[in-house]
Amino acid sequence: LLVEQLDGVSSWTKDVLHQTLKEFCTSHEWKPRDLFMPIRIAVTGTKASPDLFDTLEVLGKERVRRRLRVAIQILKSSGH
Repeated sequence: LLVEQLDGVSSWTKDVLHQTLKEFCTSHEWKPRDLFMPIRIAVTGTKASPDLFDTLEVLGKERVRRRLRVAIQILKSSGH
C-alpha cells in the first residue's frame, strides 16, 4: 500500500517523495499521472495546486498521511 510505503520515508523532501512515488508506479505498472492526480486531490482537495512534491513536502508527513488515509476511508465507505 502506498501509505505504508510513505510511512517508511525518513527524509520527507520533494526529491525523496518524487522518487518514492515513481518507484511505486513502476513496481505496480502504473502511469505516474494515474497515481499523482488522485494523491493531489486527496491531499489538497483540488485538481490544481502548486507542484505536487513541493506541496507534499510543505504539508509534512503526518498531515499528508492523515489526508491519504481519510481519502481511502471515504472511498471504501462509498463502495469504490
